[in-house]
Amino acid sequence: MVLLLSRSTKYFSMPLPTWGDLAKSSEDPQKINAAVDAAIESHNDDPDSHIGAGQSLQSHKAAEIIDHVAHSIVNDKILYGEVTQDKLSATHLQAYIAFESLDGWNYKTGGVTPAVLGAVIQTGDTINTERYLSSEPYGMDDMFSAEKEIFFQTSVCFSADDDQLAYFVAGSLAFDDTDQSFGFKIADGQVYAVVIISENEERHEHSALLSGVDILVPHVYKAYWDTLTSKIYFYVDGVLKYTEDNNVPLFSSPVMFTYYLKNTVAANRAMFMNYLFFSRSI
Repeated sequence: MVLLLSRSTKYFSMPLPTWGDLAKSSEDPQKINAAVDAAIESHNDDPDSHIGAGQSLQSHKAAEIIDHVAHSIVNDKILYGEVTQDKLSATHLQAYIAFESLDGWNYKTGGVTPAVLGAVIQTGDTINTERYLSSEPYGMDDMFSAEKEIFFQTSVCFSADDDQLAYFVAGSLAFDDTDQSFGFKIADGQVYAVVIISENEERHEHSALLSGVDILVPHVYKAYWDTLTSKIYFYVDGVLKYTEDNNVPLFSSPVMFTYYLKNTVAANRAMFMNYLFFSRSI
């Protein structure tokens, strides 16, 4: 017998199948990847997942304090009537004012009228007439304080959208070097977020336009000075419209809140306030 050897022997290799593409067993043709996906989906759909002792959901439920990102719990997650007054705050001074009376307020007689669930400020027909409504609680020189969290919410509308200047701000508004305040300003029919800071005997007013707000209809205006982030947040009807993180309160004022209105034409202008909610950390 003669054996012939070749110097060009060829080798052939077969590709190995991917593990996940294999069947689970000789008796179950389901692919391994599909089986894993099905197991995960079944686990996610199981309401009893992770509730055993020491597991994540049970630990979360049993924790004395449940931690979440700051400001992550929003209003629409709470049912109406579920939060009682005693739960609202144990760390803040709070006032809800509906203006049935103006006792304790500073204002110019004849220009401010209280009513049920509201008040109105009117200038009359004399040009450049100024009217105001401000509050200054007794015994608190720092009612407005840069070191305290301050929040307010008020509903305001106007009788006209031109020829007037208006402010509604937390803090003082005397148009001099004592002013310390933040809130909203109305000029030329436009709404502005405003921060007023007085320092070294100089008054500085910083404003930012908030577009798309019709001042002839009531809106809910809200502003919040957050000492944690050193920012002021301005909202209209629950929508964040502007955040100020540069020009922020520096000093204190005894004045809690101020409404101000001035006409710049020989015609009456009116500002209607429905309520004021004010909160300040202790």
